[in-house]
This record gives sequence, structure tokens and C-alpha cells, in this order.
Amino acid sequence: FNPNLQWNSWDTYEYINLGESLASGKGYRQIWHPNEPLGSRLPIGYPFILSLLMKISANVIFLKCFSFACYIANTALLYYLFLKIFNISELFVFLLALTFSLNSFAIHSSHVILAETPFLLSILTSFYFTMVYVNHHRNINIYLFLLPISMICAWQIRSLGLAIILAVFFYL
Repeated sequence: FNPNLQWNSWDTYEYINLGESLASGKGYRQIWHPNEPLGSRLPIGYPFILSLLMKISANVIFLKCFSFACYIANTALLYYLFLKIFNISELFVFLLALTFSLNSFAIHSSHVILAETPFLLSILTSFYFTMVYVNHHRNINIYLFLLPISMICAWQIRSLGLAIILAVFFYL
């Protein structure tokens, strides 16, 4: 966990500055511009999460630890989903989850302040809620309540999350 940010990742700086803007009460503003214009090309979800974390500590390593926690949760949730979806041995499921966790992109994303790991966590959570709801003959209402929340979180973290909303809508 290097306390320095990547020099070539503009999105990291933009996420941190938007989160800082929200945490300071200035709203969703581009505080790195002289006039501080409203809005950004990025959805508000991840800067909002960062602003909540910045209320605890604005330390870069603390913010990177959030990405790492999402990475660990993604690996555990992926293991659980593979175990429930596929009818294969636990050893093979463990190897599949290990392959994901040792993927170079996943390892790189685990310690960078970018939206990839929370976005994947929101998508996997949506898959989990969908799977549990369908496997229980569609009569557990708490999952039907939590599913749209996780899908909207995915959409607000990255615009691509709209695809999960459409996919689950057509599936159900």
C-alpha cells in the first residue's frame, strides 16, 4: 500500500477530489478547476462512498484499504456463488476463486482508488440477491427489496451498472 497515487490515473484524482468536495459540503463540484463547475462525467456513487470514508479519515492508505476490503469481499462472494451455481467439487471452486483473486487486473485493482472493486462487489451482490430470490420460489420479499438497492448502487458507481438492471429485469 504505497501512499503515493498513480501518476497516470486521472480518474483516481478525479474520484478523490469529487469525494473531498462532497465531504466538505461543497456539493458535487470539480474543485480542481478555478471556477469549481458543477458535476462531472463520472457517476456520483463512488465519490459519495469516498466522501463517507473521508469523514473518518482522508488518508490515502485508508481509502486504498477500502478497495482492498472490496477485493476480499469479491473473492469470498465469488467463491460462494461458484459453490452454489456450479455442481463441482469444493476444491475446484476454490481454485476458480483463487484464479480470480490472483488475476493481475484484480490484484492491481485491489490497492488503487478506482471504482472497479466496489462496482464488482455491487454486481456480485445483485447476482447473489437474484439467485436467492429465484431459488426460494420468489417469495422472500427482503431479497426483492435489497436487489434494486444493489443494482442502483452498481449503476451509480459506474454507468455500466445500467446493464445489470436491464439483465435482471428481463430475467425476472
